Amino acid sequence: MTSRWHGLFASMLVGCTCAPVPPVQDAGRGGPVELHGLSAAQAAVVLCQIDGEPVTALDLAEELASRGDLARLVGTMPAQRRAVLDRMVDRRLLADEARRTGLMDDPEVARVRREVLTRAVGDRWLGDLDVPDPGEAALRARHAAERARFRQPELVRARFIAFADRAQAEVVLAEALSVRRLDEAWRGFAARGLVSPVVDANQEFGPFAHPDLGRPEDASVPPAVGRAAFETPAGTLHPQVVEAGALYYLVWPITRTPPTEIAFEVAASQLRSELHRERVADALETIALHGRRIEIDEDALALVQDPPSAPVRPSPPR
Repeated sequence: MTSRWHGLFASMLVGCTCAPVPPVQDAGRGGPVELHGLSAAQAAVVLCQIDGEPVTALDLAEELASRGDLARLVGTMPAQRRAVLDRMVDRRLLADEARRTGLMDDPEVARVRREVLTRAVGDRWLGDLDVPDPGEAALRARHAAERARFRQPELVRARFIAFADRAQAEVVLAEALSVRRLDEAWRGFAARGLVSPVVDANQEFGPFAHPDLGRPEDASVPPAVGRAAFETPAGTLHPQVVEAGALYYLVWPITRTPPTEIAFEVAASQLRSELHRERVADALETIALHGRRIEIDEDALALVQDPPSAPVRPSPPR
C-alpha cells in the first residue's frame, strides 16, 4: 500500500488485505446496472478487508460519486482507483483509532456528526419537497414589515489617536485645537520625542453607526468614542479627551454619510431567498416532527446567561 499514512499506521494494518481494484463500471457485464453503473454482483465485489470488515466496489463507487466531475473522471483510471481506495482505508483506520481512544465521545466531534447527519437527512428530504415561490405580494409584505432592517443608518468615519496616559492626551489635544489639525499636532508632538506608550496613532474607525443602535459590525468601536464622533461635525476635532476602558482617545470625525433606504426592487432577490429558505425549513420541520413530542422549558431558557465577551481593543497600527 502506498498511502502516506501507512508508515504511521503500520501496526494497525494487521488483518487488512487489499485486492487488485476492478473497474468501477463494467457496463454490459454481470447483469442489469443497479447502483453507480454497477450490477449487484459487481457492487458486492470485496476490494479490501480491514480486520475482516469488507470494503466493496460499491463503497469505492460511492466515494467517487461524492467527488466533483474531474475527480470522478480521474477515478476511472486504474492507478487512481487504487489511490482512492488507499485513502478510504486511511480514513477507516483513523475512525477506528478515534473510537478506540474515546474521541468519538468528544462533544465537538458529536456536534459535527449531528450537523453532518442533519444535512444528509435534509438533503434526502429536499428531493421530495415542492416549495412554491413566495410571490411578490409576500416579498413586499416582508419588506414593509421589516422596514427598519432595510434602512442604512447614518454612518461616521473617524480618525483617532489612543493614549495610555491621559496627561499626554491632554497635551496633544490642546496643541491640535490650536492648529485645528490632529495630524499636525501629533507629528509635532512625536517630533519632540514626547511620546510614551501610545496604543494607536493616526488610525481610523468606521464607517460605523451610532453605538446606541448596537450593530454587531461596529463592535470594535468603543461606545464612548462612537458617541463623541457623532456629537462632533465632520472635519472637526472633538474638544475633549474621550476615556474608553483604560485608554484615552482624541477623536476626529472625517466623513458623515446620511441615512439611506434600500428599495424593494434592490432587496427583492434577498427576500425571495430568505422566504424560500424559511418555507423549506418549515416543511422539513413538519416532516421531522411527525409523531414526535417536543417540550421546551421557556423559563429555564430565559435563565441562560450569555458568556462574557472579551474587552474590545483597538486594531493594531497599520
